[in-house]
Amino acid sequence: MRTTALITLIFLTNCGSNNNETIVSQLITHYKNIQLPASYAIAFDATYFTKYQSYDYNDVNGTTFSYVTEIDDDNKYAYNRRISNMGGGFAFDYITVIVGSEAFEYSFNKLWSGNIIDSINVEENYAFFKKDRVNRLNSARAKAFLDTPLDSLQYEFDSNKDEISIRKASQKDTVQFIFSLQPMRLKKIIEGNRTTIYKKFKPEGELSYATEFDELIDNELGSTHVITHFEALEKIDSEKLQLPEGYTFSKKENNDEAFSKIGDISYIIRDDRTRRNILFTKIDDQITVLGAPDSNELSERVLSIIDNEFPNAKISHVYVTHMHSDHIMGLEEYVIRGITIVADQFTMEGIKDYEPFQQSIATFKFKKIEDRAILNGIQYHYPKNGHCKSQGFAYVIADQIIYQGDFMQLSPKPNLIASTIIPEATSSFIERIYQEDLAVNTIVGQHQIGSEIPMAFINQYYQMHKGKNAK
Repeated sequence: MRTTALITLIFLTNCGSNNNETIVSQLITHYKNIQLPASYAIAFDATYFTKYQSYDYNDVNGTTFSYVTEIDDDNKYAYNRRISNMGGGFAFDYITVIVGSEAFEYSFNKLWSGNIIDSINVEENYAFFKKDRVNRLNSARAKAFLDTPLDSLQYEFDSNKDEISIRKASQKDTVQFIFSLQPMRLKKIIEGNRTTIYKKFKPEGELSYATEFDELIDNELGSTHVITHFEALEKIDSEKLQLPEGYTFSKKENNDEAFSKIGDISYIIRDDRTRRNILFTKIDDQITVLGAPDSNELSERVLSIIDNEFPNAKISHVYVTHMHSDHIMGLEEYVIRGITIVADQFTMEGIKDYEPFQQSIATFKFKKIEDRAILNGIQYHYPKNGHCKSQGFAYVIADQIIYQGDFMQLSPKPNLIASTIIPEATSSFIERIYQEDLAVNTIVGQHQIGSEIPMAFINQYYQMHKGKNAK
């Protein structure tokens, strides 16, 4: 066999460009003859390594999403289940169904959206699932790429590796597909700074595909993907396509004002565009803002509202709960005004390390806060949990209000309903309230408009899962 491979290699090396055309023609024919099922079932896991969404940005752990998708192309039906396993025990379990002229999605365990069903676009979502899922197969990517005339391709043969690199002849198209020739397999795709590397090939009759692939961004691992199942499908089990019992279709989320006073010193700003809540306190003419999430644009809107409502007041501090990117991305607007950032040591270090801040980090001013410390009428707590290495919440003492981000992800009012699970981070959060004997009326979550949760509901939720009150 070694002799045969050597003879083939010498032949391919010596035959020059004409032979390269023959090789590409053979590849085109090979993938043209591959028959992909129009209706299929696929299951796969995708793990993403996102530095500023990890438990510890210094030691990035992956966040795994598990998918099961079924496509019935004859009827244009689709079923998709996505479980997002986030740090701290947050398993966001969503089901999407497309059947006939209806398409909807809902939370299977009622985490985040409770028993609400959201209607979604039929055509857009069916097209997305059908294309995205089959394109997890390297064979499908290769077949689509090579479905073109030979003269529209440019190629280069590497005799040392027995590989050929192909791209479209268009000057604007720089995507490279790299194939091995014995056997014929798509091994790698290079798209700008993104590289996809296929491995662990599995034969399925005439269809061979890579059961694993990695995606690199700037040559660093961005995500890993494992296909655990793929097969042709006759039809989707009808039970999967039914509306779930006990759920209701969503209506207008809430009628709350964008800005309102919710305590003696506490005010809330609800931003419907980003589904985020900002709390701030005003003592005399000094303001402390709790939360700087999502973007500088959101912070601009928040600061504009505060300026209009209290033109003579001064914003002295802004607090961020932890160093995940979606909780610190709005800080620069506060920095421009010389406002001091309140954070624990770990969060401060994460902010200083955050790449988008590198050009302006020298202008950031910090006030380091310790667990249980009190500043401007607010007590800061840092219960240990698995979502982030150091994650806090703010307790407004005078109003008995807590502002938190990512400790709880319950459905917003008026559709307040307990999820069928209680994440570890949520348990740690509630147990800190009990252990410190904090008098709490309301808990405001950074995520989701309308997520001002009464403590009485939190007590019921905890008791439902733990069977006791933790006091």
